[in-house]
Amino acid sequence: MLEDLSFIRAEINNDLMLSVREGIENALIQGVPGSINGLLDPGMGLPVFGAGSFALSIPNANITDLLRVVMAQIEQANFTPTHVIMNPEDIAKLQLTKGTDNTYTYPMYLPTQDGMGEMRVAGMRIISSTYIAQDRYVVGDLSKLNVRFRNDIAMSVGLDANDFTRNMVTILAEARLVSYVKANQKFAFVVGTISTDITAIDKTP
Repeated sequence: MLEDLSFIRAEINNDLMLSVREGIENALIQGVPGSINGLLDPGMGLPVFGAGSFALSIPNANITDLLRVVMAQIEQANFTPTHVIMNPEDIAKLQLTKGTDNTYTYPMYLPTQDGMGEMRVAGMRIISSTYIAQDRYVVGDLSKLNVRFRNDIAMSVGLDANDFTRNMVTILAEARLVSYVKANQKFAFVVGTISTDITAIDKTP
């Protein structure tokens, strides 16, 4: 097929590049055991949520309330959070939250200078990712997450196992990178569990 159909190689390359990028996103969030520390990886050592003075103090607490409290926790450490990473289902729950008058408690999106809408909570940009489990979240200043690539995404073609006798080739796509947060900047992040942390600040009887 590679010889007979000129577009096949391009299609394979595109699919492999997409798979590598998805793998990188997963690695940066979840981590790869023994290889890359992700934001949720215990090896990264990021702080967890602490209710502090907000414990059991917010009536009918919801996701928006939680994110604002998390923001305060990070600001108390003299950092300014810029992003929130959540599962698409949790973002939908945030957008669909309504008050007692049946109106939405937060706009679906805010207009930006380029005319494209993006969702923000308390100035923090919401990032949707299927590589973070439902009910989990990361809030932080993503400029403090250091990602260093040894090389760009590389692709190579060769023979593996019985490729020669089967008249086939193996196409390999890979990337080498490391991610880390400096020890004195770890408090620029908070990781937590939405349902548990909402309960910690909820005042509802």
